[in-house]
Amino acid sequence: SSGINAEYGGLCWSLKAKENLLYLGFESGDLVVFDTRLHTRQLLDLKLHNEIITAMDVRGDQVITASPDNTIKVTSIVGVPRTNEEIPAPSDTSCPVQGQTLHTIPMKCQGTSRVAVREDNRLLAASGWDGGLRLFSRKKYNFLALVPAHDPEAICDMTLDNNHVICSGRDKKISFWTFY
Repeated sequence: SSGINAEYGGLCWSLKAKENLLYLGFESGDLVVFDTRLHTRQLLDLKLHNEIITAMDVRGDQVITASPDNTIKVTSIVGVPRTNEEIPAPSDTSCPVQGQTLHTIPMKCQGTSRVAVREDNRLLAASGWDGGLRLFSRKKYNFLALVPAHDPEAICDMTLDNNHVICSGRDKKISFWTFY
């Protein structure tokens, strides 16, 4: 077993592994990206939010993060080594990886527990601490709908699969919604 010393900005609250990359969201609002082929090689440390990163999803070169600061951010991560030949030598301290926030989506509720992007990349779902499920177009990030899925502060987990959003909550209910 190997590990990463994750003392970057308090506790790591959200994480996602995708295509040799490990994305970590911290209490400080920092997003830290590691190359899993080089367990200790940090590629990026980027301040995205003023508060804890509570939710994260990754689609291609974009990371979607959410926080109690009433925002969802879509950030492009570029310059990531894709092949073993592109991995810099351990002595090379320069790193071409950069992050740029493409969109900031304002939320009308305090806090987001989960974010998910549909497989066809056309729909973004966000579950708010108020129990509401919010849907956004991925094309322009326009707000599409608010679904009162659970009691306030109830959504614990959520998945977005094809045309279905499934949420579970502390209210001991599982809600199942169909969207096209």
